[in-house]
Amino acid sequence: MDAKCVGYFGPNLTCSTIATNDSLELILQKLEDKICVVAADYSTYNIHCLTGPIITEAGFVSAITAYACATNTALVTFTGTTFPTYQSTVNTRFHAIEVPGLTCSNTGAVPTDTLQVVLQKFCTEIAQIDDELNIDGVEWDQCFTVTTPPTNIPSGFGLILDQICQVKALIGDASLPTFNNVGSCLASPGAADSLVDTITKIKTRLCQTGAITVNTLTSSCVTIPSSPQDLQTLLQNMLTKVDVALKALPTFDSGDFTVTNVSDGNLCLGKNVALASSLNADRYVASNDADTDPGTLFDKLQAGTGITLGYGTPGKVIITGSGTTDDHKVLADTVDDTPGYLDQKLEGMNGTSGISVDTSYNTTTKRVEITPSIDMQDFFSSLVSFLNANPDQKTVLCELIANCPSPCAQPQNVSAVYISGGGTTTTTTTTTP
Repeated sequence: MDAKCVGYFGPNLTCSTIATNDSLELILQKLEDKICVVAADYSTYNIHCLTGPIITEAGFVSAITAYACATNTALVTFTGTTFPTYQSTVNTRFHAIEVPGLTCSNTGAVPTDTLQVVLQKFCTEIAQIDDELNIDGVEWDQCFTVTTPPTNIPSGFGLILDQICQVKALIGDASLPTFNNVGSCLASPGAADSLVDTITKIKTRLCQTGAITVNTLTSSCVTIPSSPQDLQTLLQNMLTKVDVALKALPTFDSGDFTVTNVSDGNLCLGKNVALASSLNADRYVASNDADTDPGTLFDKLQAGTGITLGYGTPGKVIITGSGTTDDHKVLADTVDDTPGYLDQKLEGMNGTSGISVDTSYNTTTKRVEITPSIDMQDFFSSLVSFLNANPDQKTVLCELIANCPSPCAQPQNVSAVYISGGGTTTTTTTTTP
C-alpha cells in the first residue's frame, strides 16, 4: 500500500509532533526531522569554558560531566577545607574586635570587657576629662580686665601667659619677694624664705590638719548635718546653741549670792554659787505660779502618806518618813515599774567618738560618782574623719584657726598656779619677744 494511504488514528504525540489522522508518509517525515536534530553536528556550537572540540552529543555529555565533576571537587574542597579555615580565621579576628582584651586602670577596662563595654568606659572617662577641662566657670578677670573670656584651654593659657608678661613688664628684672618666717609655725622657718619655699611649707602645714566627717558625730542637742563635709552648717548649729545658752545664762546679784571657782587650780570644775551672808529678800515661797499667797516653807508643805513634818533647830523643816523597804529607791521615768537604788538606775556610756561616762559607788562618801572621760586619740580621730568627709566644714575650721593667735608664737606673761603644802602659789613669768 502507498504510505500516503496508511493513517495514524491514536492520540497526538507531543515530542514527535505526530497527530491523529497523520499518514504514514507524514509520520516518517516528522521522525526524520527529529533524528536529524539528535544527530546534529556540535562543532558549530559555542561551548564556552568546556574543553573541546565537541562535535557529537556523546562528546558534549563527556565534556559537560567532566566540567561538573571538576566543579564538584572544587566545591567540596572549598566547603570542607578552604572556607572552614577562613571562617576560623575570621572568627578569631571578629572575637579580637568584639573582646579587645584591653587593660586600662584609668578607665576600669579589663580583658574580659566587650568592645561596647570598653567604649562605654572610655566614653565615661572622656566625659570626666571633658568636665575637668571645662573652663566655663573660670573667673579670668580677678586681677586684670578681660574683655573676651577664653572659650578653650589653649586660649586660656594664652591669656594667662599674657597676664604674666604684663606682670613681668611691671616688675622688670626684679626678683620675687622673700618672706621672714622666723617665729611662725612653718617647718624650718627662715628669715628670707623664697616664695616657692614659703608656699611649700604652707602646703605642708595645711596638710597636717586632718579632715573631719561631720555626719559621723553624734549629739542630743546640736543638729548634725547629713552632708559629711558640711562643717559650716555644723558650726552654725553650734553657734546657735551657744547663743541660746549664753542668753539663758543666769546672773547673780552680788548682794544675795557669792560666785566663786570650785577650784582655782582647775577652772573646768565650774562655779560655786552660794547665798550671801546677808540675805535681803523675803523668806516666803510660793508652791507654784498660780500660788498668790506666799508663806514660810513650813506653811507651804503638806505631809503625805507616811510623812510627818516638824520644825527643828536651827530653823529647819524636818520631813520624817514612816520607813519602808522601798523608801530610798528611785524610778528612771514614769513608765519604770522596777524601783532600785541610785547606783542601779545609772548606767555609763561608751561612745564611738572617744567620749565615755562611768558610774561607781563610793563607799566612803556613800555617793554615786559619775566620771566622764575622753580618749583623745579616738576623739581626735573621729574629729579628723569628720573634717575629711566634710571639706566645707574643714574650710570653715581652717578659717577659724587662721584667725587665732599663732600657736607657734612665743608665749607672753605666763602664769602658773600650783598647790604646795595646802596653800596656793601663783608665779608669773614675763617673756620679752
